[in-house]
Amino acid sequence: MFLIAGGQKCATSTLTSLLDRVQEIKFLKDSTIFEGPRNPERIMKAFSAIGFDISNSRSYKNIGIGRPNILTNMKSHLYLKDEFPDAKLIIVLRNPIDRTISAYFHYMRDGAIPVEDIDVGLMRILRNMEDAARAREVVGLSKYGSGLASLVERFGYDQIHLIDYARLISSPFEVVDDVLSFIGVSISDSQKGKIQDQKVPLLQKTPNDISDVLIERMFRRSPRPEDGDPLSEVEEYYRRDRSTTLNGKGLPLRTFAALWAELSDDTEKVARLYPEWAPVVKRWYQESLRSLDQKRDFSLNVVRRHPRKKSTLFGKKQEYCISAVAGKDPWNIRPVGPLFVASDTKAKGSLFVADPFFIDKDGINYVFYESRIQSRAIIEVAKIEDDGTWAPLGTAIQEDFHLSYPHVFTYGEGIFMMLEGVAGRSLSLYQCTNFPLGWVKRRDLAAGQFADPTPFEWKQQLYIFTGRARQLEIYLLDLERDEITPHPLNPIDVPFIYHRMGGGIIEHDGRLFRPSQRNQPTYGYNLDLHEIIELSPTTYRERPHSVPFLPRPGVLDQEEWSQMIHHIHLKKTGDGYFGVIDGRDQPGRFTF
Repeated sequence: MFLIAGGQKCATSTLTSLLDRVQEIKFLKDSTIFEGPRNPERIMKAFSAIGFDISNSRSYKNIGIGRPNILTNMKSHLYLKDEFPDAKLIIVLRNPIDRTISAYFHYMRDGAIPVEDIDVGLMRILRNMEDAARAREVVGLSKYGSGLASLVERFGYDQIHLIDYARLISSPFEVVDDVLSFIGVSISDSQKGKIQDQKVPLLQKTPNDISDVLIERMFRRSPRPEDGDPLSEVEEYYRRDRSTTLNGKGLPLRTFAALWAELSDDTEKVARLYPEWAPVVKRWYQESLRSLDQKRDFSLNVVRRHPRKKSTLFGKKQEYCISAVAGKDPWNIRPVGPLFVASDTKAKGSLFVADPFFIDKDGINYVFYESRIQSRAIIEVAKIEDDGTWAPLGTAIQEDFHLSYPHVFTYGEGIFMMLEGVAGRSLSLYQCTNFPLGWVKRRDLAAGQFADPTPFEWKQQLYIFTGRARQLEIYLLDLERDEITPHPLNPIDVPFIYHRMGGGIIEHDGRLFRPSQRNQPTYGYNLDLHEIIELSPTTYRERPHSVPFLPRPGVLDQEEWSQMIHHIHLKKTGDGYFGVIDGRDQPGRFTF
């Protein structure tokens, strides 16, 4: 037996229809037999309906099921394995962004979701994946990686055949030949010619223009009474006069970014399971970027005024800014006091400030940060006064190359700093000689490029978390000998999108959390948080905890603070937590 899966709007119906032309192949009419409670009698009945008795043998390689949803329905995989352990699985994968957009309009046309612009409706779904109507069908079925990993685990690579949607559409008969060879069904040249003489079916095609979707919507009855009256919904849509400017299926940047953040981990998992698919996954992302609707994204290119400061958050000389935050726990922090921006520093010509780290000395919080000046940056320091205002103190460290990420920390009686000096091609340790402005380089610990080096002490061992060659690595730091030792598990097995550190390790109730900066689809898009389950000189394990962490709806989002956050340093102080973050309103001009 073979099964065709992938996801709605992946042309699985087209492939099923093409294979149905082959005389030797029969498809079950009941395609949902592996969903829901186990029912062996139902399986027997489904096969009997097309003339096959499986009571004694189940080795029918020419019997197929076309059921796209099975890919992401992990509960059905074990059932399928138990009943048909030799089944061949044919998986059609489409660009997940395109599939989601097509599914969104499909369900809007059919009345299953409200009539509204895709940037509004899709963001509503993404903010509430658990409860939003049709969230699984619109977005969930685009998460191929987890389902594919489950099938590989149960059936192995030899029983799975992946098909690129683009190839299926461009060369359908070549794909059919590949599938027939995979399932072991041979047909004559004359039958092959007859199949190719027929028109290729493009079933369940969703219109390419939102106006056409709405027209079809008016002539379809809603499948559920609570969905409302289609005609009145469409009339209301046109009354708002939105259709004249929002035709087409393009996504604005912010909606694309939120969708890619939801799908990226599963999408990258496809490439990890099947390395030969890495170019396809890259093509998906590049295609989606090229298809962004620039007209719809125009509002994002307008400088918005920050709700907590009269001047704009960014501009010619103010892109990133810094704020202090406080709260009862790491998940309920709020900005406190005024913003600290480039024009507040002592550095002449500073373009922006970012990467803040703080240290409490004698009851005063001193914040060290990157201050960007032309093509490079220096490390400056400011203190936060009792009334919450910022007092810039001056330059702490300056080199003839770009510096950033000044992670200041104490060890024993000393105060040290580890910062990113990728341009200097070394991992350098600095020591304070006259706090807070007097610093000397103590030693270059290693040669090479170390991104966002984050020192952290745990159970009397100093560690350094850092990005190397676009992967997360951990090093053991011996300050007595000024030596580092690579962790035996390097590079740490985490998805690429989570590899880069986004600030200091956070401790909460005896648990450890690692912030990572998500740099897709643009640099500094948001912070994710991962719980460190195990950390020792020989072991390391972590799991996603808050994805995304900041900003998220209602917590330091664009209504309260910033559209994009890429750094946090947070510590427990008394009954709550205090820290510093940076952020910006929109994609910037600089790449680090």
